[in-house]
Amino acid sequence: MKIKSYFLIGLLLTIFACSTVPKSSQLREKQLLKQLSQWKNLRIDGVAELNYKGFSLRKNIVIKKNNAAIRADLFDSGIFGMSPTPFISVYFSDELWAQLPGQKKAEQLTTVDAEKLSMISEIIFNIDKLYEQKKEIISTKKAVFENVIISFNDNLQIAKIELIEKKYHAVFSYNEVLSDISFWQD
Repeated sequence: MKIKSYFLIGLLLTIFACSTVPKSSQLREKQLLKQLSQWKNLRIDGVAELNYKGFSLRKNIVIKKNNAAIRADLFDSGIFGMSPTPFISVYFSDELWAQLPGQKKAEQLTTVDAEKLSMISEIIFNIDKLYEQKKEIISTKKAVFENVIISFNDNLQIAKIELIEKKYHAVFSYNEVLSDISFWQD
């Protein structure tokens, strides 16, 4: 009688284990897809702080992204924050454009390597390219492209983007939602 009950318990545990393993993998894939889909169209409003050799600059920032372009505007606000005007605007699609203080119109930045720029834009604007590496992302929490490494946290949210050759990286911090983005060189 004891042998039958052990056999029955073992059989039930085996059936239960086999039925839950694929579901957990499917749940992780759905979680990854949900996190990546948030990056298709987004808008971020906040405060940017730029630090360089002890010099600090704080400005309001708005970042907008859709499937074709990303735009970041730093605003210089007047007294008591009234009538903000764009201080610096950066637009990135197939090319990189910037309007710096004192310029009447945006100028194309030509110092960026076109090949690397197209690779980065392909990753940023085509989230499906990241989702194609879902098995690697779920198991290692990383997606590796030629010169770019995208790291993920335990919730499968993008945690870090590294441009290896130039030693640039962006770190993303979350408090339920994206709360902080830090850009670093070296």
